[in-house]
Amino acid sequence: MWEAGRTTSWDEVTRQAERLREQVAAARPSTVATAVPAGQALVTALVAARDMDSTVVIIGPSVSDDRLAALGVDAVVEWPEASKDCTVRRLTGTAEVPAPAEPGLCLLSSGTTGEPKPTHWPWRTLARGEWGRGSEHWAIGYAPHSFAAVSATCQALGRAARVEFVRPAELATARPDAAPLTVAAGTPSFWRLAAIANRDPAEFRRVNTATIGGEPVDASLLRLLGDIVTPTRIKQIFGTTELGTVLHVDDGRPGLPETLLGHRLPNGAAFDVRDGHLCISVGPGAPFVDTGDEARIDDGRVHVIGRAGIFVNVGGLKANPYRVTQVLQQHESVLAARAYGLRNALLGKVVAADVVLRPGSDPLLLIPELKRYTAGLLDAHERPRRIRSIESLTVAESGKVRL
Repeated sequence: MWEAGRTTSWDEVTRQAERLREQVAAARPSTVATAVPAGQALVTALVAARDMDSTVVIIGPSVSDDRLAALGVDAVVEWPEASKDCTVRRLTGTAEVPAPAEPGLCLLSSGTTGEPKPTHWPWRTLARGEWGRGSEHWAIGYAPHSFAAVSATCQALGRAARVEFVRPAELATARPDAAPLTVAAGTPSFWRLAAIANRDPAEFRRVNTATIGGEPVDASLLRLLGDIVTPTRIKQIFGTTELGTVLHVDDGRPGLPETLLGHRLPNGAAFDVRDGHLCISVGPGAPFVDTGDEARIDDGRVHVIGRAGIFVNVGGLKANPYRVTQVLQQHESVLAARAYGLRNALLGKVVAADVVLRPGSDPLLLIPELKRYTAGLLDAHERPRRIRSIESLTVAESGKVRL
């Protein structure tokens, strides 16, 4: 295991996990939550939790005590700053919540469009076989408390001899002794930020399989990955915290093949587009569940275009910031973009956008060009009234670009 220049052996991970289990046992909680501020804490928590006979709630840095108490949590495991040793803090006023039928993990959704929702995942659906005996080398760039990070880490612990938890800049600037990566996993925002951090392909870590999940993927991102990382395989992952990782495609094109709509895939799952939303069935007999993602069918592909319910109200008309972002990112001079609402005295709000330009681009010339470019592809209320050139993008706690 590796993180921020520190190497930790599997024996040390198991010792840390055992200490965590001992501290939790001494506190005698009915339900425990584990804060995971970094990847190393996530690994320790997962190894410890897998041998517990109760459900463990995985949380990030901003979940309130009141929210935890409503979930039935009466103790929280925390890692103080700059310390490997965890502490256990008791909570009061905890609600009585029925215990799940099977031990496992409770994971919270990102809360992009509302209150984060809890989902219970039994261990049989997350992990199989013995951990710590693999031969692969993984790098994980997801926010450590997210479902994507938990799922990827459980896979990595079963297949890898070494697991790194990386920030975009760490993937973009390879150490001279950096080993090639079997798998590198992150959100589209992670990969774009890596490209922003270092635009020289010669200095990127070598990657066999790059996986992408958690946000819409467009053709510009696939081209960018091919330019900077040159992986032999790019795997797009579709799913949610509630449904898990259900679908994936690695044919080099964004989105899902329209020809597979409504048909069962080899893993038993199926997908459909209903009322403009992507719906997924996890197996035969299972209902189609709305993922909360808007989708459109274009050129034989089903494209996710963003979370439903997120829009900019421009004089009573709805502008989708994800669509505006994707249009801007298709321009050859744009590395990354972010569209959002800007207050306007006449219309209430208008669309604005920030862009990170490729090296050598002149913002004074390119910003007017981008406005002309979007005018030909977007409806009048969707077109950005203001476009700014910036050096990088800000990501939310989830690891995704903040809208």
